[in-house]
Amino acid sequence: LRPHAGALSEDSKRRLETNPLRIFDSKDESDRRLCADAPKPIDFLSDDARAHFDAVKGGLDRLGVPYRIDPLLVRGLDYYTRTVFELVGSHGLGSQSTVVGGGRYDGLVAELGGRPTPAVGFAGGIERLILVMRALGLAAPAVKPALMLIGADEAGAARCAQLAFALRQDRVGVEVDLRGRSVKAQMRHA
Repeated sequence: LRPHAGALSEDSKRRLETNPLRIFDSKDESDRRLCADAPKPIDFLSDDARAHFDAVKGGLDRLGVPYRIDPLLVRGLDYYTRTVFELVGSHGLGSQSTVVGGGRYDGLVAELGGRPTPAVGFAGGIERLILVMRALGLAAPAVKPALMLIGADEAGAARCAQLAFALRQDRVGVEVDLRGRSVKAQMRHA
């Protein structure tokens, strides 16, 4: 974007020096036109980042969760690492269609003085979620976990995630291990 710095909005000119990826998040129409033709971060992933991204997509595919890759999506906070996401609704939200946004932030806990801790998080607009639920005729579930699915290995854990996803669609409360604990530790937790 440097060769086009003069055409950027004032906000994006500042970001060019401090956090150029945030320019992809600009709402300024001329910035958006410039970004449409700019190289995309997704085309420059390291081997490790590409493997992680492929694993995320593979997990969504196994669960049958539809997704769309937005090469211009960035989160507004600098602590995010790897994959970021938005859940977008189309039911009565108009231009304010993002219901939830988040991503991975594996370095945040260490940055704050703690032990390195892998993490993923999100924030959502409760008002937007309520609008979507009303449009779909849904009520908030009042379901406590009725079962815990336990996988003995990586393939078993993946199958547990698939089964839990399907059962939750039928409003069955299901818990699965997300920490990679041993079968014994999972049984103790259950």
